Amino acid sequence: AYFTGGKNIYSFSLWGVEKYKSERKKQGREPETINKEIGALRRMFNLALRGALSVKVGRNPIQGVKLLKVPQSKVRTLKEWEFHKLYSSASESFRPILLCAYMTGMRRSEIARLKWEDIDFEDGYIHVVETKNGEPRTIPIGEPLFEVLQSLKGKADCEFVFTSPDGKPYTSLTSWKRTWTTALRRSGIEKCRFHDLRHTFVSNLIVGEKEDFATVMALSGHKDI
Repeated sequence: AYFTGGKNIYSFSLWGVEKYKSERKKQGREPETINKEIGALRRMFNLALRGALSVKVGRNPIQGVKLLKVPQSKVRTLKEWEFHKLYSSASESFRPILLCAYMTGMRRSEIARLKWEDIDFEDGYIHVVETKNGEPRTIPIGEPLFEVLQSLKGKADCEFVFTSPDGKPYTSLTSWKRTWTTALRRSGIEKCRFHDLRHTFVSNLIVGEKEDFATVMALSGHKDI
């Protein structure tokens, strides 16, 4: 707000954005956070250019602004014993979600939106319809996930596969954040995100199963190597 508050949209400039980036860095904000903020501002101007907003502009005054370099972090994967420790530390209702992420590599949003109609128990496949890149994919269901899903199906009274303890679907992508944090704290495992289960799935396919990259990309939903 201190950057945009009271400003006329025509007063924005590349110099002003550079000053904003500098101020945010002084505040200790991470490069990735600053880039997201700049991206949102640039997006608003682009929408205004297309007439999608009530305000119209003739050009994007911050077009060409350079984003900050984001240091590449080391990819975190879980060892088998770490996952077992995490799994045993989780609540009973959260364990199926962890197992699904570990054995399918599905993204958090994909797991939250998974419906019973997307599971083929006869042939043993999960059809991921709503994906990040918009391209559906099919993943084989391995044991013991198959047994867990069958057990959940027998008690299901909701179209969504995974629900909270009160039986409601996870409509918010952050709705199970507290449950995840609790399981992680109890397990004693450090520096681990839910997304790292997806990294682990890919690593297990490449290192453990010796799958080729084309197969790994197809199962995990990656468009490039």
